[in-house]
Amino acid sequence: APTWTDHIQPIHQTYCTPCHDPSGSAHLMYTASVWQAEIEQILNSVESGAMPLNNETSPTIDAVSLAEIQMIRAWAAGGFAE
Repeated sequence: APTWTDHIQPIHQTYCTPCHDPSGSAHLMYTASVWQAEIEQILNSVESGAMPLNNETSPTIDAVSLAEIQMIRAWAAGGFAE
C-alpha cells in the first residue's frame, strides 16, 4: 500500500509545494494529517484539473497524472499509511 513518506509526499512536493507549503501563499496542506482531513477536496481538485494551478508562482506545473491520482486513492483506501 502507498505511504505518505514514500509515495504521497513526493506527489505533494512535485505539484503542491510552490503554493501550499509555509513559504507559499495558499492554504497550508503539507502534512499527512491535512491531506487525510481534506482528501476528497484534494482528489476533486486534481481530477477536475483545477489543481495544480498554473500561474505566475508555478507556471510550468503539469497536471497530476492518472497513475498519481490512483496512488492517492490507494493511499486513502489503505488507511493513510505514514
